[in-house]
Amino acid sequence: MRHTEGVGKKSGKKPARTKTEEILARIERAEKRLGRKIDDVARLTGRTPALSEAPEPRDVEDVESEALAAVLFSLGHPVRMAMCREALVGPVSVTGLIEDLSLGTSGQVYHHLRILQDEGWLRPVGHGVYELRTSRMEHLRTLISLAAELARD
Repeated sequence: MRHTEGVGKKSGKKPARTKTEEILARIERAEKRLGRKIDDVARLTGRTPALSEAPEPRDVEDVESEALAAVLFSLGHPVRMAMCREALVGPVSVTGLIEDLSLGTSGQVYHHLRILQDEGWLRPVGHGVYELRTSRMEHLRTLISLAAELARD
């Protein structure tokens, strides 16, 4: 728990950051390291795709609604989305995720990691270290880009 005494007073101390602010700060630091934006396809490519440019869904009639919902559910929690966004930069560790996402316990991290593993987004590469599956990177970037467009509406 953070010490917040003096918050709002002219004590010279910065107020405690929210989880969202900390995640955004971490992403900004990674973007500076990489020299490019990483949060969506529009920033990666330098152009904003219109939703009307999205490809027509292929062969979705044979995919059960439950399977589609499971994929969206796996990314539908802010912590899991933040984990995936960090994994776009490189491998993530349980310890780093606890600190970076201000989570209380490793149990919370492993709960979300299990969901992401079960849906094929992340894979373990060492003790407590996970990476985004290469075959899923472009899919994740596309989903983030589409979600960002919808969130802006």
